[in-house]
Amino acid sequence: MTDNNTDVTGFQNRVVLITGGTSGMGLATARLLLEAGAHIVITGRDDARLDRAAEQLAKVSDEGARLFTVRGPTPPALPISTAWPP
Repeated sequence: MTDNNTDVTGFQNRVVLITGGTSGMGLATARLLLEAGAHIVITGRDDARLDRAAEQLAKVSDEGARLFTVRGPTPPALPISTAWPP
């Protein structure tokens, strides 16, 4: 049984961190939330896969939505809250 309920209202202008956002369910979730107007941060260890995912997601993003990528197995130098523009 499949639930086709994809109601993502309420994510407009929200920031969502998706680990494993370069393929599969993570990529599909990022796409869905970008279309709903959320700001998405995806992570990935493989630069090539991260670049491909970012290219795909850039095509579906809402005008106001933003896509950020975090590369590598180590955390970013700055916490997202300090790197995120106000």
